[in-house]
Amino acid sequence: MNPLHIAFDEEVKTQRFEAESGSDIEGYEDFILSVPCCIQQLDDQPNQNPDGSFGLNYLMFCDDYDIKEGDNIVRDDKNYRVIGVSRYTFYGHTHKEIIIRTYG
Repeated sequence: MNPLHIAFDEEVKTQRFEAESGSDIEGYEDFILSVPCCIQQLDDQPNQNPDGSFGLNYLMFCDDYDIKEGDNIVRDDKNYRVIGVSRYTFYGHTHKEIIIRTYG
């Protein structure tokens, strides 16, 4: 068992940007419906997003799921954007440390 699992105190959903082939329809669609994780706030001050809005950064620890920069994380009906992904091994178990930021 991954020793980090004892800290995974919530579950989030991921969404990935998809464009339907042969169509002009594009947008975020549910990708992974249940990711056990631990989320910790990183900053007290907001950071500027590329669209000019501001958001707070958080660090999310989870197992080695297929989560990439640009994906959305949905936590309690609040959306976060993945802005950084790192992969580490801890006591022989691989996990991801993902920086997410509030948007809007």
